[in-house]
Amino acid sequence: MADFLQRRKLNDANVKESLYSDLNKITSLKTKEELSEEELKKIADLKAKYGISSWEEGFENKELFNSDVTYLTSKIQGLQMDVKVTEKVKEIMENESSPLFVTISEKMGITNETKKNIKKNLVRKFLKVTPKEELSGLGITL
Repeated sequence: MADFLQRRKLNDANVKESLYSDLNKITSLKTKEELSEEELKKIADLKAKYGISSWEEGFENKELFNSDVTYLTSKIQGLQMDVKVTEKVKEIMENESSPLFVTISEKMGITNETKKNIKKNLVRKFLKVTPKEELSGLGITL
């Protein structure tokens, strides 16, 4: 189990690093008037990687659209939030007798008979769907 978690952590880090790298590439290409063959290939690769097909023909000779940079930024922010939620779930699950876990259990219908993986998923769901104000009231920050 520890090996799986370690591999997962490394994969998450690689994905985040890759997105940052791609975002930096797009930002640097955005400022150029004319693009080289290598830069055109980078753009084509990024379009294929993220499934972006909305760039118009002849786009390679124009600025990158801000919406595409925003798209990559939102993906990065989503990954960052997933990492924070995963870390918070782990922290909460370490002590099932804590008042915080008991409160979440009451709200999510978790009982002693609930399997550990289901408990974990319900805690994750609670963290994702509960308004920030309510989470703050419980002492949870993401």
